[in-house]
Amino acid sequence: MSFHSFIAELQRWLMRLMPGHCPLCQCPTLHTSGYCAACIHALPRNRPCCYSCALPLSSVEEGLCCARCLRRPRFHHATAPLLYTGDTPALVHSFKFHAALPAAFLLAELMGKAFHPPQKAWLLTVPQHPHRARQRGFDHIDWLATLCPSTRRMPRITAHRRYDTPPLRHLDRRQRLKLMKDAFSIETDVTGKHIVLLDDVMTTGATLNALATLCRQQGARRVEALAIARTPLSAWRELHTAS
Repeated sequence: MSFHSFIAELQRWLMRLMPGHCPLCQCPTLHTSGYCAACIHALPRNRPCCYSCALPLSSVEEGLCCARCLRRPRFHHATAPLLYTGDTPALVHSFKFHAALPAAFLLAELMGKAFHPPQKAWLLTVPQHPHRARQRGFDHIDWLATLCPSTRRMPRITAHRRYDTPPLRHLDRRQRLKLMKDAFSIETDVTGKHIVLLDDVMTTGATLNALATLCRQQGARRVEALAIARTPLSAWRELHTAS
């Protein structure tokens, strides 16, 4: 067990032994993540959603694909258990920018319940540029992969971000795709491999799509996407219009 895994497990035991207060509603809680059961239950779940890209669908049926993926699927399959609405952005922000252990534990737990790793699949976490990782003080995607019970034991693909891209928040899909082109390099031989790409949030999917394209170009047999949350088209359009 690594030092970080030991500290994380110790924190879990402390949360079991000592009552705390839910960061979202401030109610007392004994849940191991630090969040109360009511707030966890109220988090917006992403279902039903597109089987290929995890975009929320209005249909009540599972396993369907959206119109775009019916024409040209970007991934063989995508998993994103939460919608990036409601309290999810605050939860992800606490994890991503403040290394909040309660948020990290909860997100890892929810992702672990939603994702069941295929046999002989390899994990590729979206690489952070060293400058961005130094700013945050840690690689949050790699940390998530270590905490999540479904991904922590998967063999890893080594990849690097070739240049530090600016924040994508206010860019449209075309701008994001252009910016992410040639942004990554893969050091591991992926020929014939089944690869699962891991990111925190799927908005337009530009980052994961760039990595998926690179994997396929280098001979990957199958590429899946995995994220904590998926941004609905309506929410992303509102954000882009406001900007």
